[in-house]
Amino acid sequence: AAMATARGCAMLLLLTAVVTLVGSAVGNKDREHLVGAPEEILDPEKDEGLQEALRFAVAEYNEGNNDRFTSKVVRIISARRQVVSGLNYTVKVEIAPTTCLKPPSNFQSCPVQPRSKRTICNFTVYVVPWEDQMRLTEHRC
Repeated sequence: AAMATARGCAMLLLLTAVVTLVGSAVGNKDREHLVGAPEEILDPEKDEGLQEALRFAVAEYNEGNNDRFTSKVVRIISARRQVVSGLNYTVKVEIAPTTCLKPPSNFQSCPVQPRSKRTICNFTVYVVPWEDQMRLTEHRC
């Protein structure tokens, strides 16, 4: 009888441990993310790394198109960061042409053309800060 009680207690203890582990894993799924998985940037306006990557992406976009006027970001729709062998910043933005003809010295200070057409763009910028490296790996507008 004592053996059955000990075995029953051990099984109950094991079952409690399993339920606790499963419960904590399920309960934490909203707070944790997998290492290397993309994570949402909650305050993109204040994230210096994102802002630097975004300035680079828009400068590359402006250099690569045939528009007469420089475009700039008017709204950040979403932004994510992913740790890889550096950082991938993936950002969805709304851009619009400014009143500044190309090439401007500082397009950030150029006003947006009134009633201009807005364009939604997705940029991915690969950044290796310790090597001072930045590359626009994807852009779709």
